[in-house]
Amino acid sequence: MRYRRSLGLAALLLAESVTQAAPARPPVIEMVAPAPVPASAKKAEPKIHVSEDGETVYFIGQLSEGSFLKFEAVLRDAPKAKRLVLASIGGLTVEGRLIAALVRKRRLNTHVEFYCASACTQVFVSGRERVIGPRAKLGFHQAVVVDKEGQAKGVRRATERKLHPTLIYGINGNDTLRLAYEQAGIDPAFIAKVLDTRHADMWAPEAKELLAARVITRQAAAAEAALPGGGPGESEVRALLAGKVLWRQAALSVPREHAEAVDEVWLWANSGVSLDAALAVARAGLMTALTPRLLSASDTQLGRLLALKGRTARDQRELGYPECNAAELPLAPRDAAAASEADGAEDRLIAEIAAAPPAQKPPSRAEAQDVFWKDVMPAFAKAYRRGDTESARALCGYSYRVIETIDALPADRRIKAYRAMLALPDWSKI
Repeated sequence: MRYRRSLGLAALLLAESVTQAAPARPPVIEMVAPAPVPASAKKAEPKIHVSEDGETVYFIGQLSEGSFLKFEAVLRDAPKAKRLVLASIGGLTVEGRLIAALVRKRRLNTHVEFYCASACTQVFVSGRERVIGPRAKLGFHQAVVVDKEGQAKGVRRATERKLHPTLIYGINGNDTLRLAYEQAGIDPAFIAKVLDTRHADMWAPEAKELLAARVITRQAAAAEAALPGGGPGESEVRALLAGKVLWRQAALSVPREHAEAVDEVWLWANSGVSLDAALAVARAGLMTALTPRLLSASDTQLGRLLALKGRTARDQRELGYPECNAAELPLAPRDAAAASEADGAEDRLIAEIAAAPPAQKPPSRAEAQDVFWKDVMPAFAKAYRRGDTESARALCGYSYRVIETIDALPADRRIKAYRAMLALPDWSKI
């Protein structure tokens, strides 16, 4: 999955900063979302607390710097704790490994009712009994080294190095994951697939795969952990989305994908991510599902959509691509309002297209590639540099520049070129 800011899967790294030179700041494992996530969501500290009966500890949010110390302090004051309930999109591998060691030492069971992904999984597999709820999801991918601004700087592949279970610092992040999974007795083929899954992707196996690979000990038939509170209820999420025009139309046009997206909002918003960020993540999935409808739209409709996207791309360039910066500051109220208005106009137009009967025959992949190479790439050549797509930030800016390039083409070529781009889900590779 590559970063596509324009009407496809967008991706922005959710990771804490790390410098390769400092051993106290080891490589992180990223959670990759299909949409930009506000900086405030990335910087939020996890919520860690104990149930009233003292038997369950809750960890909600990212594994950020200092999470282990906070978790250790809470667990120290919970001598009756028997279970750790996790709801996290991941974070720093070293923090996860430290917490996992403490979970093993205390012989805690682990439990997931919502979402546990990336570095969170190494904590989950450290439990004695490992249980997921009926709608819970576990997400896996390889670790990646990022810089102090949260940008990916490469992947250090897992090795065959023999590691001592007590070793914490100075090791490859993917070796850290490998050791965590090996200690849990997980099937080697499963581990190999995790470590081969790019950091820009996320693998969410079905419960039967997790059972077969010994990742979980069982899947509960019903929720077994009291919900920690703080996140929206499912009925609240459904009511919110029912009031949005794009989501209402998606329920009619792509019902299966709509149901999955609604579920995704609920899971993310209860796993330490803000509701706004959860909506952005799931909306990107709807955009992908609705892309075939866009391919069949009339030239007039696509022209209106391209005009909206082109305006956004120009604004981003003039502002220095703030949506591509993992460390961006929150937008000023006036800018936020303008962005919200632009998103609303785009949603209304996409809903209109999805509701209309097909007006054009979609191009074949070969036809789309021919158009893209002939009309888009030559015009874009001056802006293109090798390596532009090697980080999420660079690929995000690259995507905006492609949209600007297409929007600036002569009137008789721009819509055809835009339709060709939409027909190439992996256009950034060609």
